[in-house]
Amino acid sequence: MTTKTTNTPSSPPPQPIGDTRVLIARISWFFLGPAIIFLLAFQIVRTGSGWATRFDAMFFIVLALIVLCRWYELRSGKGQDSFGNSATLDAFRPFLFRVLPIGLVIWALANVLLTRVEIAKGADWETCYQAEYGSTQGQGLA
Repeated sequence: MTTKTTNTPSSPPPQPIGDTRVLIARISWFFLGPAIIFLLAFQIVRTGSGWATRFDAMFFIVLALIVLCRWYELRSGKGQDSFGNSATLDAFRPFLFRVLPIGLVIWALANVLLTRVEIAKGADWETCYQAEYGSTQGQGLA
């Protein structure tokens, strides 16, 4: 029994990687980056210390590195999509318009969930405000 493999005319056949940097970039954008994003989102919720913490900064750095790794892989000429089909630099824009909004939604949900967890623990709005912005003096909340 033989199976036919067909490639669309717009995508050339997959190329062997052959370069360690391209392999690292592929592993980073496809596996490591999303795993680290998940762990950072969990850490944002767990630590519960506001919307602008070191974990938020690390979240956006990792998100930017995912985009950079994908760009590098596609730029190398040996880019592949998640199914192993050959991909060109034309695939970067759709990737960008999927990954960035999804990353922003994950970050926002983690921070909103953080606020809900704090309130569920018994913290009132004033306590949440103090944790995020510091003192409430002069803010009309004290």
